[in-house]
Amino acid sequence: MRIAITGTPGTGKTTCSKMIETKMDIVHLNEIVKNKKFQKGFDESRQTAVVDIDSVRNLFEGRDNIIIESHISHLLDVDKVIILRCRPDELERRLISRNEISEVHSKSSIKENIDAEALDVILFEALEMHGEEKVYEIEGSDKNPEEIVQEMEAVILGDSAPNVGIVSYIEYLFDEK
Repeated sequence: MRIAITGTPGTGKTTCSKMIETKMDIVHLNEIVKNKKFQKGFDESRQTAVVDIDSVRNLFEGRDNIIIESHISHLLDVDKVIILRCRPDELERRLISRNEISEVHSKSSIKENIDAEALDVILFEALEMHGEEKVYEIEGSDKNPEEIVQEMEAVILGDSAPNVGIVSYIEYLFDEK
């Protein structure tokens, strides 16, 4: 079994995946990607590494009994995709509170993440690659990490059915601030 834990930055992937109780190996893909051999460049305008997804896919080829946590893990060959979701206003609060606004992470990158969440970008990518039968959304805006982990563990154990379309944040794109 190979499981992806994915979601827009700030949705709680890393925090919650560190709390999961499982015998499966949990890999934090972003830590691995920082190793230059998994980067094929740097996007100056977005101030982010460009990941060599083919090299990452090769890294996990033949590996089983693994959970891969990253905002790009849904792009890999997996059996289940858990997508953590978060209301854009809460996502913005989280990103700002963890000091994401810096020389590296600008206000525009936070806006890009908020818009991506409102537009269901990761959900659509996961559905396109894996189909509805492998995708599980977890809405975590008003939940504590322990509650989210409980839902994640139910998916991992097979005690939860696939579910998509449980949230919609499209109204945030039209919210006047």
